[in-house]
Amino acid sequence: MKKVFILLLLSASIHGLAQIGGENTFEFVALPQSGRITSMGGSYISYIDKDLSLALQNPAGLTPLVDKMFTAGTIAFYGKTNYGHFAYAKSFPKIATFSASVQYMSYGKIKKTDEAGNIGATIIPTEWAIQFGAGRQISKHYSLGANLKFMASDFITHKSGGIALDLAASYIDTTHKLCATLLIRDIGVQFKPYVKGGTREPLPFDIQLGVSYQPKFLPFRFSLIAHNLFRWNIRYDDPNDVETSTLFTDSTQVQKVKKNTFDKIARHFIIGTEVTIAKVLRFNFAFNPMHRGEHAFQNKKSLAGFSFGLGLHIKQFDFSYGIQVFAKGFSAHHFTLNIDFGSLMKKKKVNS
Repeated sequence: MKKVFILLLLSASIHGLAQIGGENTFEFVALPQSGRITSMGGSYISYIDKDLSLALQNPAGLTPLVDKMFTAGTIAFYGKTNYGHFAYAKSFPKIATFSASVQYMSYGKIKKTDEAGNIGATIIPTEWAIQFGAGRQISKHYSLGANLKFMASDFITHKSGGIALDLAASYIDTTHKLCATLLIRDIGVQFKPYVKGGTREPLPFDIQLGVSYQPKFLPFRFSLIAHNLFRWNIRYDDPNDVETSTLFTDSTQVQKVKKNTFDKIARHFIIGTEVTIAKVLRFNFAFNPMHRGEHAFQNKKSLAGFSFGLGLHIKQFDFSYGIQVFAKGFSAHHFTLNIDFGSLMKKKKVNS
């Protein structure tokens, strides 16, 4: 039974944005909250618009733009693992914009076994987080925000709880179509270890800086995200790996180079582009070098590290889909729906 739960913990850890060998607990809170974020490489803090799912990751995006917005989404991982969220936001003039959301992770149905291998009842290990956010636009160009999270894991015989805080500050220049955000996420503590009297494990703490820019008269918005800024080396060196490759080419004959400065720098960045057509269609694609370095097979690189997506905006409804490629044959498909209830209610009043 213990082996099953160790496997689950490791499985949870491989999906987080900062995938450094499963160092942290509650890694599921670092997952992208929407298909749009998934398609942008796992982080899209560099842009703020009328999309509540973006504000769940970047609380500085909790502005009056997302007033009375609802969002819900689900993502299907391999191994019947499922992750999802739902959230709602309300703006109070001259005070702040508030949000409430729930994130959950289900690891599917698993047969419970004991140390002797006897099969028992079917169990469904789960994790969840309740998040409360608040944001305020303090001037024309600056906004601040914070998220408070209460997290829990229920692995039947192993349970845990924790609390975390996100802090964010954004600069928005609509005239020049420039946006920048500094995010410090998951500042907190695991207050209940999985084993009574055990050591508390760290949370997936991260410091990110994102910048996006849309050239004048063009439908392209370019995004650059820097993550794990509090540590230099986020590269995993496998002692059993005697081969290596660059980010863009394969190699099967070169001896592994342990100190690859370029690769260490590249893994801190996510490069993405969003193309908007007539404010109705969105196309997204991004490249995450860390995902590629950690998920690509040695001799079969495939499209690991790349992500793609599309969005459709029709009146008060916004649908987004994102796909993230982990390795050959393994991908995550993320679906999200945003509903602008504020506009719906206004339309209903006008029609009545």
